[in-house]
Amino acid sequence: MVAGEGTDASVLAGIVVASSLALCVAGLAALSGTTFGITGATLVPLLLGAAAFLVMMLVVDPVLTPKHPPTRDEIHIWLSKTVLCRLPAIEVPMLAGLLIAFVGQERGMLLTGVLGTLVLASVWWPGEQFFNAMRRRLQPLSADRLLDELLTRSNGRLKLRTR
Repeated sequence: MVAGEGTDASVLAGIVVASSLALCVAGLAALSGTTFGITGATLVPLLLGAAAFLVMMLVVDPVLTPKHPPTRDEIHIWLSKTVLCRLPAIEVPMLAGLLIAFVGQERGMLLTGVLGTLVLASVWWPGEQFFNAMRRRLQPLSADRLLDELLTRSNGRLKLRTR
């Protein structure tokens, strides 16, 4: 696969967020006859979202981060893998909220689930904030300039690439 080919990471992230919103609306429609209670269990989707955030930041990101000075192609692949690992974690709060809402027959979990998903998506959106965080990870290797070159070549957009 040639650099620059592939799906735009922002488009894929947008699809993930849109699917979460669709799941929330479908769940609210399916559970329309149930109560809208706020209980302790309502916070479970947010806690699972926080756990997903911690796992990504403390385990997955350090494992994926290059240990030696990478090439521009290796940086492209690393950024793509990082985005692809984070997308399922973004869905965790919504899916947990949907499951708990159907089991407990309460709609409150759906809203906290979609809230958790939207928070994670805003933190991990493949945009300027994401690229700045990845640039900081590359600075100890003096490879942050390669990230800048990659983004300049692609007009600030990340096209996913795995090889």
